[in-house]
Amino acid sequence: MIIRHANAQDSEQVLSFMQDLAVFEGYIDDFRVTQKTIKEQIINSFYALIAQEDKKIVGLLVYYFLPFTYDMTPWLFIKELYVDENCRGKQIGKKLMQKAEDICQQKGGSQMTWSVLSSNKRAQNFYQSLGASHDKDWQLFSKKVKQ
Repeated sequence: MIIRHANAQDSEQVLSFMQDLAVFEGYIDDFRVTQKTIKEQIINSFYALIAQEDKKIVGLLVYYFLPFTYDMTPWLFIKELYVDENCRGKQIGKKLMQKAEDICQQKGGSQMTWSVLSSNKRAQNFYQSLGASHDKDWQLFSKKVKQ
């Protein structure tokens, strides 16, 4: 298995993984991503790490950087982490998270952050096993914007 950055040629498999995650997390009815937007966004807006085994993508981690205002270091924000259901238990998620941490350190980042569904106890336990902790000081808020 190799961990590498996704490229435009991976867009079909990346889209499939993102759709699987949308089903898993319950927002498939609102899902609007296309293969075209993935090709454009992988280059311009976000980065995607993939775990590849025998030319098949078995894991995906999507991230981006933002400078954090109190220390002006880049924080690595993980938007998506998803491992093929048939490949779980093979340390793929751990390898993707380690690669993201390595990238954060290389860029001079001081923190990685992400959100987890409240109901996804398995993911919460996984992240805690990697040394992450629940941030009790901050709550996630969001607002849909009319388009």
